[in-house]
This record gives sequence, C-alpha cells and structure tokens, in this order.
Amino acid sequence: MTILFHVAHTGRPMTLTEISAGTSVDKATALRLLGTLQDFNLVSRDPVKLVYVIGPAALHLAGAMQGSLQTMALPHLTTLRDKTEESASLNVQRGLERVALLSVEARHELRVVPSPNSAAPIYSGASGLAFMAFMPPANSARIIEITGLDPVNQRGISEPGQFLEEMNTVRRQGYAVTRGDVTPGAAAIAAPVLDSAGLPLAVVSLRGPDVRMSPARIAEIAPMVVDAASRISADLLGATDADLSEGK
Repeated sequence: MTILFHVAHTGRPMTLTEISAGTSVDKATALRLLGTLQDFNLVSRDPVKLVYVIGPAALHLAGAMQGSLQTMALPHLTTLRDKTEESASLNVQRGLERVALLSVEARHELRVVPSPNSAAPIYSGASGLAFMAFMPPANSARIIEITGLDPVNQRGISEPGQFLEEMNTVRRQGYAVTRGDVTPGAAAIAAPVLDSAGLPLAVVSLRGPDVRMSPARIAEIAPMVVDAASRISADLLGATDADLSEGK
C-alpha cells in the first residue's frame, strides 16, 4: 500500500527509480509489488515512457473514499464551525492542486468560505502548507521544483528556503496559519487528516476575516482545528475516543 499511496500522493507519472527512492523500497521489490498492483488495475504502466500512474480501480476507490470522507467529516466540520463561529472546510489533493471538497459556512454576515470544488495550487495558503508539510519529503521537493512556488495573486511565500522553514514549523505545531496568502483580508488555520502512515488524506481548514482572527484568537481555536482533523482521521481508521485521548 505504501507504493500505491506514494504514486497517488505524487499525482504525476513516476519511474520505477523514483518510486523506489520515494518509498525506500528496493527496485526488485518495488517492481514485484507494482506488478501485483497492475494485476488489480490499481496502477497502470506506460510501456513507451516506462512510467507508472494511478489505475482505473484506484480512481474508482478514490471516488468512493471521497464520498465516505465527506460523510464522516460533515459532523466534525459542523461542530468546529459552531465552536469557532467561522467557516470550516475539508480539502483534498488533486495532482498539483488542492480542492475544497466540503464547507460548512459561518453564520456571520461577514464570512470567508471557498466556493464548492474551488481549486488552488497545492502549496498555497494554510491548507497547502498542511498538505506539503506532511506529505513525503520527496513529493514536496518535487512540487517546489515543478511549480517554483509561483505565488497566488502575488501573495504567499515564494522563496524555497523560507517555505521549507515554514513547513518545519507546521510539522512541529501540527497546524498552519496564513494571512491573506490566497484571499486578501482573510486568515486561515489548517490541520491535516492523516492516514495510518502519517500521510495527509485531506486537510481541515478554518477561514475568517482577518479582523476577527487576532493572534490570541488563533491560539485559542487552532487546537480545535487539529482536534477536528484528528477525529475525522480516527473515524476513517476506526479509532475510538479512548485512542484519541491517549494520543494514538
């Protein structure tokens, strides 16, 4: 499954060498496992370019997974919205983009909420930082190389060294915070929904007008965002409240 997740998270065709390096699986074993995945149509191989991509069966499973993800996430996003009085969203990765899969809007007249299925570069904003910080380092490095961190609307971090430092901060504290990186006058907090391998299946984000998101307010509600993401992950993985309280 590590190989399948790696190819899926990368979102681009990959050679055997890249897959082996990115998963720390030797080439012979990786080739054998890829053959098994091909047998079940979970990956496909281009015989001319000699690269592997996600197969039709995996895409079908991904569609079913997103349906389950939305169902499991909705009550937690609603609780997060009610506790914080700001808009809560669930974001997923699609190739080099992140997409707002589901949102629960704040009730304030002045609110910040992404349009349904709206997309942005995978590295942009708080959600992007949460994805990038927790994906395999080889994947984030490749995304930085391909995109050059081209800023959205001339905002956000575009210098790779500074971006890597910010990713380290996000990993340490478990969440990302940005102000105006994607939407002027808005602030966002985001935390990853992790799978059993510690990779991001999705990201929970909370957005609000900058005037309501003071540093003190962010410090107060950031743990709520992390908790919502952890509970969605626990539901997906079948964990219990006891597991959550013990930090499992």
